[in-house]
Formats: sequence, structure tokens, C-alpha cells
Amino acid sequence: MVAFALLVTPGVATAQTPPDYDFSFSTIGALGNAPIQNSSNDYQFVNGRGSVNYAYRMSRLEVTTGQWMEFLNAFSTVSSPHPYWDKTSPDFWGAVKVGSSYVLRDDVPSASQLPVGGITWRMSALYCNWLHNGKQGDLVSLVTGAYDSTTWGFVGNTNVFTDGATHLPGAQYWIPTLDEQLKSFQYDPNRFGEGQGGWWLARNKSDEPGIPGLPGAGTTSAGYRPDHEPYAYDIPLGAYEEIESPWGLLDSSGGTAEWNEERYPPQPNFSGAGPTARGLYGTWAGQQPFEFEEYIWNAKAGTIKGSVNYTGIRIASAVPSTPTLALAGALVFSVIHRKR
Repeated sequence: MVAFALLVTPGVATAQTPPDYDFSFSTIGALGNAPIQNSSNDYQFVNGRGSVNYAYRMSRLEVTTGQWMEFLNAFSTVSSPHPYWDKTSPDFWGAVKVGSSYVLRDDVPSASQLPVGGITWRMSALYCNWLHNGKQGDLVSLVTGAYDSTTWGFVGNTNVFTDGATHLPGAQYWIPTLDEQLKSFQYDPNRFGEGQGGWWLARNKSDEPGIPGLPGAGTTSAGYRPDHEPYAYDIPLGAYEEIESPWGLLDSSGGTAEWNEERYPPQPNFSGAGPTARGLYGTWAGQQPFEFEEYIWNAKAGTIKGSVNYTGIRIASAVPSTPTLALAGALVFSVIHRKR
């Protein structure tokens, strides 16, 4: 009995398991994987990145119209839910405003599954807070949880932002880090054979760019630019159902360019010192041609969209706890205690 107790040593995580809600998550393992090493000019900014030494989950799809609509409608009766609430609707998605709420468009099939493009980084962070706090409709649920929005601001009249660098410890859902994003899109634990990991140059387990076109004819909505319906933004997420990343993620090419937590120093025409931009990574529907990746600066940390109408998010999440072993350890301790 003592020997068995040692085998089930306490210490297994017992934190509350985050709900899946209506997300489908893939667990990203292969802890401590090698980073990207590539001398290509297209990859200079990610060289040495992409190594992650912990398990995490990534949503197989980007946030859909239906999911984002639920978020906005939860606060539809409040004129200003948060100082950094974006009062404009996304630039492209599958919903329209009727009165104070949003409803699905009736002019396009599968409207609830359309991508959501043109959302700010801070609105994305508020969405993660809302998920973390159980999708509550009270304004407190937006303030903190995944991100401490009380730190948000700017230094004087500069573009230098004061936001916390990353999500908070204990966050249940968050905007992925660049390393998490890279790994889930392009690292394959069996790239060169069983257990022999490596990197693909592009997403979807390939070294070649995707083929723009409708599902069945093409492999991505990125670069698909018809002058007639269906338009690239009206292709539902998950439509290229057989084109997956090594971890089962869909639409890592196409859909939207996805926000990450990466902070960047100021561009030459900015004054002051400190971070002024958050990162995006990904090719997006219609507008991005054959390139696989894009490194984009966005002033004001995504608090204003300007002409950037293709920004979206994919959600990272904590791996569910496995309390079974911990419970087994507790039962063993109880049996030993009673015998004594």
C-alpha cells in the first residue's frame, strides 16, 4: 500500500477544469520542442522562436461569428461596458445589428461559422476575460481574469502602451503567445518519422503555399479574390476540413490574421521608448496572396483599427486538470490512516 501511495504522489494539478463552451480544442504537447531555424528572409523574425516547454490547448477554429455575437449581445443594453470597448462592429463577419443587438445575416449560408475580421487586440483580451469569468453579463467580468485591464493606457501622448506584457497567471483562456501560435501551426512532432519532430515551412503540414480557391478546388481562402459570390470572407471556418496543422487546427491559412501577445518596440517615426504594437501572424481571406506568414505592426496596440480589417483571434486555453490521480493519492492516505 505504501509503495502504491508513492506511485501516485500528490502534486497533480487539481485546479478547476476550464469549460470548453462551444470550442473544439487541440492539446499541444511535445514539451521543449526545438525552435524554428531558417535563414530565409521571410522567416527572420521567427528564427529561434516557437519552442514551448508546457502543454496548452488551442481552439481548432478561430473565433466564429456566433461566438463573437454572443459576446457582444451579452452587453447590448450597456452603452459603454468598458473604457476600451470597441463600439463599432467587426469589419467583416456573419452578423448585422438590429436595434441594440446583433442577429445572423440571412444572405449567406452558415453565417454563424463565418470568420470575424477587424477586431482590436484589447477587445480580444476583454473577450478572454469574459470567458474566464464564466460568460457573466456583469461589467466586472470584463475587468480582469485573463488580462488586468486596469493597467491599460498610454504614456502621455505617445503610442507607448502600459498594458501588462502577457496574460495573468491562472488565466483559463488567453490570446496565444507568438511561440504558442507558431508551434500549433507549424511544428510537427513526427515531421521526420515517429517521434522525430521538426518544422514545416508553411502551415497545414506542407512546405508549399496553399492553393487559393473554394473548398474542394483550393486549400485556403487566402489569396482567393473573386469578383462574384461567394466572397472569400463568406467561406465558413472549417470548410477546408481536410487541411489541418500537425495538431489538427483548421484555417491557419485563410480566415483572419490572428492576434498574439507579442509586444514590439516603437517604429522609427514613433517617439518615446517601449512597446507600441502587438503582433499578428497568419494569412487572411481574400487579401493575402501566396505568402504564408505576415509580420504586421499596428499602432496603438490594436485599440484603433484604421484600415486593418482582417484581424481576428484564435483562443489558447489551459489544459484540463486530471484530479483522478490526486484523488487516488488521497484515498490511499485515508486507508493507511484508518489502518493505523
